[in-house]
Amino acid sequence: MQLPQRLPQKKFASLARDEDDRAVLEAILQDREAYQLLTGEKGRLSLREFFELFLTSAELDLATFLQLCPRQKSRPYTIASSSKEDPSKIGICVSLVQEESPALEGLLQEVAQLGYTIPRASAYLQKLGAEASKPRRFRGLCTQMLCTKTTRGQKLWIYARASSFRLPRRTTTPVIMLGAGTGLAPFRAFVREFRAESGSRTRTLLFFGCQKSDQDFIYKEELEDALKSEPPALKELVTAFSREQEEKVYVQHRLKERAAEIKQLVADGAYIFVCGAVGMGKEVRQELVAALGSTDYVDRLQTEQRYVEELW
Repeated sequence: MQLPQRLPQKKFASLARDEDDRAVLEAILQDREAYQLLTGEKGRLSLREFFELFLTSAELDLATFLQLCPRQKSRPYTIASSSKEDPSKIGICVSLVQEESPALEGLLQEVAQLGYTIPRASAYLQKLGAEASKPRRFRGLCTQMLCTKTTRGQKLWIYARASSFRLPRRTTTPVIMLGAGTGLAPFRAFVREFRAESGSRTRTLLFFGCQKSDQDFIYKEELEDALKSEPPALKELVTAFSREQEEKVYVQHRLKERAAEIKQLVADGAYIFVCGAVGMGKEVRQELVAALGSTDYVDRLQTEQRYVEELW
């Protein structure tokens, strides 16, 4: 478990009975640079490491521990399946979050260079042995559970709510989809719905972007099958692989290349759906404004729910 935020840490610090432990921990909590080094994306100090380094002298029972630890927030996932295809199943798209963090030994040396000597550091490093000098692996709490620890038949606590992505009722209305990485999830659901409708939609265009076509092109086979089905469930797929050429190419660049066509499709009543990172969504919107000629036009599409974003 990753280290809780600053406020719970301050409460934990007050429980340390050893004055040296408490003093250095409280000092680090007041030092933004040292605190960020330990808890930020570089250090990612775990709750267990935090206790081993600072709170071995603390006395707390389970009830106190649970009161001080912040509650885990629910994790939102976009549904990646179609109820028309199977009303009894819900599919989600999950990418296992895993990153390499520096060895604990090196991390504590950096903290020492900032002027903080952690009294329990030597004893804990000795306890870890050779592991202390090896890079640590950070894994997302929820994605690790879903990808590596969930088994068939296991019950999970979930809550499903209606999506903001709703296909137009008329099958003749053009549908434009733009997604990057796991932002493909709702469009995988759309494509499966197109198949359930026997490919009756006359114009469906998907822009999808990832780094490399041979590494992170998720649902590649499904999308290709949808293009080849008769009639095609997905009429066109436009890809952008950002790391396969010298100059990076993203979905917003592909959108710019098709600006005139997009303008005509919008004039024909098209719905536009965007899913992915906030930065990507911002640049897609800029390209759409350029293609359509004004911000007011795009704002009106959004008000009419013909331009819908799901960004994080």
